[in-house]
Amino acid sequence: MTDKNQNGELTPKAYNKLVKTAQNLENRYGFTVYMIGKTGMRTGEIAHFHPEWFNAESNVINVPKSQDDWQPKTGKERMISISSDTADTIDWYLNTLDDAYGCSEESIRSHVAVVSEKAGIDSVSPHQIRSAYGNELI
Repeated sequence: MTDKNQNGELTPKAYNKLVKTAQNLENRYGFTVYMIGKTGMRTGEIAHFHPEWFNAESNVINVPKSQDDWQPKTGKERMISISSDTADTIDWYLNTLDDAYGCSEESIRSHVAVVSEKAGIDSVSPHQIRSAYGNELI
C-alpha cells in the first residue's frame, strides 16, 4: 500500500489508517487526527478548540476571530461546514472525552507523530493531514 502519492501527499486510505490507529491508541489521539482530517482545521485551531465552536444542529464549526489570549493565524473568524456524519462523530468525541480541547500546538504535533509511527507511515504532519482534507474536497 502506498501511503503517500507521488507529490508526497497522504492518500485517503492512509488517512483512514491513521484514524483507526489513533482511535485504537487513545480517544484523544483519535479526536486530534479525525478533526484535522475531517474539518481542515489548523493546528492552532485544534489546540484551542472549545466545544461551543461546534454546532451539531447546523453541522458547522465556528472558529472565532479571537478567544481568551488566542487568535487564529489569519486573524479572522471562519465557519467550517461539515457533514452530518462528521458532526455525529465530533459529538461522540466531545461526549467521550473530558479534555478534548485546550492543549498546545506541540501536543497536537506530538499526537500526530505518535499515531504516524504506530501506523507505520513515515513522517506525517498535521499539515499533511489537513492537505488530505483539501484534496478530498477537490
